[in-house]
Amino acid sequence: MGKRGPEPGAPEVSLANNETRQQIFLDALAQCGSIKRAARIASPHSKSGADATFRGYAARSPEFSARIDEALDAYKDSLIAECQRRGRDGFQGRALTYKGEIIGHERAYSDQLLILEMRRLMPEYREKSSVEHEHKVKVQPMGAWTIAASDLEALTKAEVETLKGLFSKVMDHRRGLQARDVTPPPMQIEPNAEDEGPDENGDVIPY
Repeated sequence: MGKRGPEPGAPEVSLANNETRQQIFLDALAQCGSIKRAARIASPHSKSGADATFRGYAARSPEFSARIDEALDAYKDSLIAECQRRGRDGFQGRALTYKGEIIGHERAYSDQLLILEMRRLMPEYREKSSVEHEHKVKVQPMGAWTIAASDLEALTKAEVETLKGLFSKVMDHRRGLQARDVTPPPMQIEPNAEDEGPDENGDVIPY
């Protein structure tokens, strides 16, 4: 008779002493990118799926944690390769038939995946922010900050939204002070002698 696996509900074998089980988990993780799914593949007899066991061992073992990161990087690389294949090289599309018989298949391409891959590698193809206004933040006596629309290209879409939210919060605060006729107290910081200040027209010159 062949060797039987552990009975359902049997105690887990220590991962520290089970290199085979570790490798099965890591190989599966590199293929699916999911710790939970990889743990189930490596622990088919576990009722819970054993993902907590693998996560716990990774927390205690820096070496195993690094191997998990390598497996996840391998999965990411496989996704990139698949995007390149489907976007650039093409894949088998719908069948071509003649008199009821399949005579071949169309070569299909994914424009969306190709665009995503171009945006990943080439900043000039990334989406431009819809924010086209320039914002000036004046901080006395430290000078002025100017953020142009072109500067926002260095930010992700989420970071741009965060920045817009911060500007909105500052403007709401300013309007609230104006409504109450309250002048914000000046910052108690003395400028250096060599620092530039307002010019002859009273405008703030950026430092």
